[in-house]
Amino acid sequence: MLDPVSRTSPSPRRSAAGSSPSGGCELIAAETGARPGDIRPWVTANALLGVHRALIGYARERILAGAENPRLAREVRAQAEDALAAVESGFGAERASGASSRR
Repeated sequence: MLDPVSRTSPSPRRSAAGSSPSGGCELIAAETGARPGDIRPWVTANALLGVHRALIGYARERILAGAENPRLAREVRAQAEDALAAVESGFGAERASGASSRR
């Protein structure tokens, strides 16, 4: 897959939100009531950044391949739904296993 920022190579150009999950991590921790030292907000923020980067790369590849709207929009939306479902099911499995009760 192409780098989301550059078609040719990894680029040093990254926005603050695109290069670090810290802002998202803080928001997730606050909204979920995570305890200090809980790494799950950081893991969640990183997973969401990964989904975002993958979707940008996917959309760019499809555009270069000649995809156009509205089909492109449907394809990107389907990829986003699948990716977010995978992230959500991973966290659902953790809750089902009782991992959070071990703290």
